[in-house]
Amino acid sequence: MSEYISMQNGLGQANISTLTLLANSLNEFIHNSRKFNLTDTNEKEDLIQFLLQESLPNVIIKIIGIKNEKFRHTFRASIQKIFKQIMCNLMEQTNIWLLNGTREMLDLEENERELIENDEDNPNIVICKSFGKSQIIMYHSSAYQFIDIILSRIQQQPTSSHIPIINLLIQGDDLTIENMIENISKRIPTIILKGTGMIANQIAALYEPMSNIYDETSNEQILSEKDLHRLINMNENTRTLMFVCQPGKDELDESILRAISTAIQIIDKDRARIRKLSFAMRWNKINYAQIYILIIIQL
Repeated sequence: MSEYISMQNGLGQANISTLTLLANSLNEFIHNSRKFNLTDTNEKEDLIQFLLQESLPNVIIKIIGIKNEKFRHTFRASIQKIFKQIMCNLMEQTNIWLLNGTREMLDLEENERELIENDEDNPNIVICKSFGKSQIIMYHSSAYQFIDIILSRIQQQPTSSHIPIINLLIQGDDLTIENMIENISKRIPTIILKGTGMIANQIAALYEPMSNIYDETSNEQILSEKDLHRLINMNENTRTLMFVCQPGKDELDESILRAISTAIQIIDKDRARIRKLSFAMRWNKINYAQIYILIIIQL
């Protein structure tokens, strides 16, 4: 026998079954989120069409380096808190696509956590969750290539070819170096989140003067000598594409703004200054705009 809850609305009192309430909550979740199974050819095409029909983002931020299932176990709590606050704020103000994010990165409601968590690490599932003005797109590492195909398809369209793309390197694993080299070849700026551990700390040391690559990393994954030499050899040529940020010590949103500005300068040089200023004003980075944008315009 169904349970009923007495509710008051504008037309008077009505009996609503708990099953109806559950259905309504699921519909609300479905309205704000979409789940696609990549083993189904039709759903793969549905995902492409869904993203193409969405309001195109002002910027695409790709999370690289982490494996979703490790995030909540190894990510330092203080840095995670700062990261969550900054990203939530930016995604509420700006249309951002956060790719390869996890449910731990944002403040999802408890019922949404339960609906998402069983599929988040499924290699065949892609979940698109609206948040503020933005989308967080959760998927397994095996879907990287397919997501990149979608991004290439979006960038080939005249109306969306100037969307800046940046990377956020968190932690890092054995595939990180290859990912970084590939991104560098595409001239995609990367922010290295120092303090998140593993390879990220060691790569950060390469791009920071007076740093020791082995400081405070004795208990973490160490770069192989081969990968270390590969990074050192390309260090000078890639320094303008790399940004080191230690949340809590450095301003994460300003580091993101710097990386976006670099990406805009690469893909849309003719309108770069006005677009950089637009981002800075939207995020209330007045001092940054005065120092790095307005003074240059005046000169």
